[in-house]
Amino acid sequence: MDASGSMEQPAFSGSPLSKLRLVANSAAQGIFDLQQMGKADDAYICAMLFDNNIKQIFFKSVKELLEENDFEVKRFADYLYGELSQMGGLTDINGALQAANSFAKSFTERTIPNLQGYTPLEHVVLTKAGQSRVVPNVRVLLYTDGVQYLKGE
Repeated sequence: MDASGSMEQPAFSGSPLSKLRLVANSAAQGIFDLQQMGKADDAYICAMLFDNNIKQIFFKSVKELLEENDFEVKRFADYLYGELSQMGGLTDINGALQAANSFAKSFTERTIPNLQGYTPLEHVVLTKAGQSRVVPNVRVLLYTDGVQYLKGE
């Protein structure tokens, strides 16, 4: 989630919500929507914030996140907003994508410290040639205003 200085601006012209608040609310609601999933204790979410630095704020199961926030999406959104508000530097989207890719790779290779006994979910997909391929069920969502600014670029 983009926590750079540009995210303090209004989300839309005339909007009372900042981009930070919009990201916090959207991410919280997206995670809470997963409670309908049958395997909430087997689905993990790693949340990282970025500006010109990367900060991992949690790596937990959906079930843990729901329970810790008493199943209250507003409480969770307020937590995310508080974390996002603490940064505010320049924007390094490439660094964020590299960190997310590295974490996803570690997760699928089962090399994350202090996390054992899990099996990443996998799906069978068809290639354009009609062949089956097994792929890990890992997603990277990038919440950003898209403004890349690092070292004057």
